[in-house]
Amino acid sequence: MLMVASVVEQSKSSVAAGMEWLRRLSENLFYNHEWKNFDARGFAHAALKRLVSAAFVCLALCALFALLPSPLDVLWTGINTLVVTVVVHLWLRWQLDRQSPQRSFTDEAQQGALEFLRLLPVNAHYLVLARKLPSWLLRVWLAGLFMPMYALAFVFFGLPAEAAVPFALLLGIADWLLATALLPFVFLMGNSPSLLVPIFLLVLAASAQGVNRLDQSLPNAVSAFVLVLALFGAFLALMLQLVWVLDGQGAFAFFAPLPFYATHLSPIWATLWLAGAAGIVRIDRLARWLENPKGVRHFLFVLPLFLTLFITQGFLWGHLQQVQSWSPQDCLAACAAFSFAFSGILHWLWFNWQWAEKTPPSKPPSLGFPKPLHGALFRCLFR
Repeated sequence: MLMVASVVEQSKSSVAAGMEWLRRLSENLFYNHEWKNFDARGFAHAALKRLVSAAFVCLALCALFALLPSPLDVLWTGINTLVVTVVVHLWLRWQLDRQSPQRSFTDEAQQGALEFLRLLPVNAHYLVLARKLPSWLLRVWLAGLFMPMYALAFVFFGLPAEAAVPFALLLGIADWLLATALLPFVFLMGNSPSLLVPIFLLVLAASAQGVNRLDQSLPNAVSAFVLVLALFGAFLALMLQLVWVLDGQGAFAFFAPLPFYATHLSPIWATLWLAGAAGIVRIDRLARWLENPKGVRHFLFVLPLFLTLFITQGFLWGHLQQVQSWSPQDCLAACAAFSFAFSGILHWLWFNWQWAEKTPPSKPPSLGFPKPLHGALFRCLFR
């Protein structure tokens, strides 16, 4: 009885927390002002219809490929399931971006309305999150809707089904350019762990854009063209993976565990955590453009810096110790030198305001934090 009572109490608290979040969302200034014409119910019904249609198409193709000799039937079934799911998912995301409000803080600055937002009794980080939160929630819901389809495709490939979680989130929430650049790259991964380096650089470059690029989305025509190009590249990369499988070579290395400290971490999960760190950086840089943060928020940049260094340094340590057979002392020295240099590069990429577009009415503030010696060295070198 005590267990049942505790479960009921936890359920009541969860419902209360959910209602509190809904109340906060309904009180969101940007949601009430910018999203009042968005038909959320109609979009949800359309998304569910597209999901059912994609499932029927995959079922028909599975029945067709079942006539092929093994192992082509399983591989082709997985490929058609993945391709159909990716196409429908990204098409729905493109539709969501078309229907959602496109107003940004740079638009407010150009129209002289930014000072009104700065007078509100909330901080800049809250303003950025309040404007972006409705779109993020819809993208997360859309990604969760297609996760079972991705999991089914990965099972056909012989990959772990839980890899569908980071894959769907990367395609559903990441910036358009980052998501479409990652899509063909995911299936181009060979057996060499060094191919992770371009992935890391790509994710970090996505967080080092100018404020105008951070705040505004791509035009619909440009995003549609980039999407078609990425889908074509991903399909070619999938065909290449199929050739490698038939030749008895390793394939889908992006989903295979790689050395990471004493355990293993697949590149798809590492990329998700890096993309999360890049997202925190984008929010923080945009908030610093609105105001100079004070208190604890002044040091928010430490969190993405720690996440990025933890992932990259862990991969370096695991590769040196488990693949190159380095001693722990040598691995420690190499990781220390790497962290010293890489943190300076990240500091320059994220907080060098020459990347930012200085839109009126105010100049973007500086970080206002004592720069380390290596950060100053890199700023001198790259100016």
